[in-house]
Amino acid sequence: MSSPLILKDLAIPLGSTVLVTGANGLIGSHIVNQLLAAGYHVRGTVRNVKKNDWMLDFFSKRHGNAKFELIQVEDMEKPGCFDEAVKGVAGVMHTTSTVDMAATDPHPAIGNNIKSVLTALDSSLTEPSVKRFLLTSSAWAASYPKPDVGFHVTADTWNEQAIADAFAKDQPQPNGFAIFIAGKTRAEQEAWKWVRETKPHFQFSTVLPETVFGSVLSPENQGIPTTAGLIKALYNGQGMDFLNMILPQHFIDVVDNAKLHVAALVHPDAANERLLGYAEPFNWNDVLAILREMFPQSEFIDDMELGRDISEVDDGRALELLKLVYGQDEWTGLKDSITANVESFVGKEELGGGGTLASQMS
Repeated sequence: MSSPLILKDLAIPLGSTVLVTGANGLIGSHIVNQLLAAGYHVRGTVRNVKKNDWMLDFFSKRHGNAKFELIQVEDMEKPGCFDEAVKGVAGVMHTTSTVDMAATDPHPAIGNNIKSVLTALDSSLTEPSVKRFLLTSSAWAASYPKPDVGFHVTADTWNEQAIADAFAKDQPQPNGFAIFIAGKTRAEQEAWKWVRETKPHFQFSTVLPETVFGSVLSPENQGIPTTAGLIKALYNGQGMDFLNMILPQHFIDVVDNAKLHVAALVHPDAANERLLGYAEPFNWNDVLAILREMFPQSEFIDDMELGRDISEVDDGRALELLKLVYGQDEWTGLKDSITANVESFVGKEELGGGGTLASQMS
C-alpha cells in the first residue's frame, strides 16, 4: 500500500519509529492511524496495556504488516517514566498530559500538568535517535472564545486570562475549568522555556487544535470520548450545563488534526513552530441544524441564544503544511465532520465509556 504523503524529502524517513503518547485517545488514535498509513512504525503509550490491547489487533487488520506496539506508562509525572518508551524512536508525539477538570487548587493541578509534559521532554533528551518532538497543546492555550468580539489569534497569542482566572482570589468557588485551561497554557509555556534553556538535539513544535469533532476509530472499544462525546450529548439532549460552557468557537476535524500533526513532524522546514489548527467557527445551533437535516423525523432541543466567533486566526501555515505533505488544500467542513462523528454512535447505543469531556476529564 502506497503512502498518502506526497512529500518525498522527509525530516523523518518512512519506516522510522514514532512514539505517540496517549495512543488510545481520540486524538492519539487518529495520529497512530495516520502514521501507520504513511509508512511509519508506531509505539504507543497507554496507562494500561491490558485494557488497550484491542489496539494491536485493530491496527494490524487495518494496516496489514505495519508495526505497532504498546508500552505502559502509568504515571506521566514520574521522572524517567518515558525513558523506555523513547528508546530508538525518531519522533515523539506527546498528545496527552495530566488533566483534572474537577481541581479546586490551581497549584498542584497546574504543576502536575507541567510535570507530565516536561517528563516526556526530559526522557527524549536521553535518547540520541530523537529528531523531532511535537507537543499537542490546545487552542485554549492561545485564547478563550469571545463570542461577537473581534480579536486576532496568532502564534504569539497566549491565554494569560485563564491563568489569572485560575488564581483569582475573589471567586465564590474555585474555577475548575479555568484551572484546566491554565494548566494547558502553562504546560506549553514551560515546554517552550525548557527548549530555550536546554537547547536539545531535537527540534520542537506545538499544535494547538480547536474543538475536535469527527469519527471515532473504534467506538466499541473507545466509547465516544472527549469532545466527540459532546456531539453525542447534544444528540441525546443531555449535559446541557456543560455544553453551555463551550462558547461559540472554532473546530477542527479529528482526521485533519492527525494529518496536521504528521505534517508538522515530517516536513523538513516545520521546526520551532506553533501551529494553529482552526478549521471554521461554529456554535451549537449550527450543529443542531446538521442533526435536524440528518434526522428529519427526530426532535432536538430548540436553538439557543448564541453569538458567533468572529475572531481572525492566522492558521495559514497549518493549512500550508497539509497541502505540502498531503496535497490537501482545505479543511474538512463542519457538516462532514459532524456526520462522521454521529455515525460513530447512532445505532450503537450499547457503547460504554466515552461521554462528554467533563466525564472523561474528571
